[in-house]
Amino acid sequence: MPNPVVVIAEAGGPLARAAKRAGYDPFVIDTLGTADAPGAVCESARFPFGVLDLIAQAPAGASVLLGGPMENHPDLVDAVTKGRELLGSSTAAMRNSRHPYALSTLPPFAGLRLCRTKTRLSFAGRLARLAFGSLGKDYLLKPRFESGGRGIEAWSSNGKIDDAHYLQQLVKGSPMSAAFHADGWSCQFLGMTEMLVGESAFGAPPFAWCGSIGPVKPSKKAKAALQHLGVVLTQRHDLRGVFGVDLVMDHRGNLWPIEVNPRFTESMEVIERATGRSALAPTGKAATTTGEPSEMHAKAAVFAKRAGVVGELPEGCVDARPTEPPIQPGERVCGILASGKTVRDCAAGLQAQLEAVYAAIETASH
Repeated sequence: MPNPVVVIAEAGGPLARAAKRAGYDPFVIDTLGTADAPGAVCESARFPFGVLDLIAQAPAGASVLLGGPMENHPDLVDAVTKGRELLGSSTAAMRNSRHPYALSTLPPFAGLRLCRTKTRLSFAGRLARLAFGSLGKDYLLKPRFESGGRGIEAWSSNGKIDDAHYLQQLVKGSPMSAAFHADGWSCQFLGMTEMLVGESAFGAPPFAWCGSIGPVKPSKKAKAALQHLGVVLTQRHDLRGVFGVDLVMDHRGNLWPIEVNPRFTESMEVIERATGRSALAPTGKAATTTGEPSEMHAKAAVFAKRAGVVGELPEGCVDARPTEPPIQPGERVCGILASGKTVRDCAAGLQAQLEAVYAAIETASH
């Protein structure tokens, strides 16, 4: 490999493709296996800690690129990257930017709104909950060591908060994902997509990411807020390389940041496909596009709705799981991509592929 890099992620295909766009030769360690790149497969039940047993198979001295949910395990990242360069944010930056109060303590700015966050209930809060039982209606219980929206629940008024969870204000609106590239001081806004979250049509659990459509063109006020947000987070936490911020846009156009992802996110692949530029190396020359020009791109993850065996998936599916063992409800089957002039075109393209994917599972499971 002339320019090797080790890609480590639960689903490594999107980051492997991004690494290739940036000029790397990826060796992928994930739970699915990547058909067009060498690598090693870690059993889902042993991920991410099983990566320690596989890293020795990677090219000696190769740098490391991380995808989700590695940012939640900085001690493991330190062990895996011993003797290797970690491309992107440091483990200290991961710890700090993933802290529950990393966003709620940001300085005010026009167009930005900050969610109320709690890691424990005060005595007054407990009394109010006992008296009125209303606090839980406005909060989500979020796990500190998950990614992709998994494990998030609406918090009930008689619930408890432990060290692995925190409460974040529930905000109604459109879920968005913003992409940035940073050098520890300055920050470049790469683009924004609208996220599909908890969609039952894709078999996704409640609140879980299952797709992105974009790019979304922000208003002048929103773009200024995003650029401010990216710079503040970069300078406060020394973020480097690509990072994403999940947000909610309310009906007034205000942006409510809800999570920082100090690594490559799957939504970034949509921005790369739309712009022809690498998120990992955004100042490089844009790729030459072929075929009919499209204004919008989309990708989605398909999750099994029933147990069965995955048959032959339709052409165009990406990041497909191995056909063995049989798939269980809630497990990721594959990714699907679509493009078109409008959001409706993209949605129609995803729907057609979605039906074909589920047909393959149903046919094979009889």
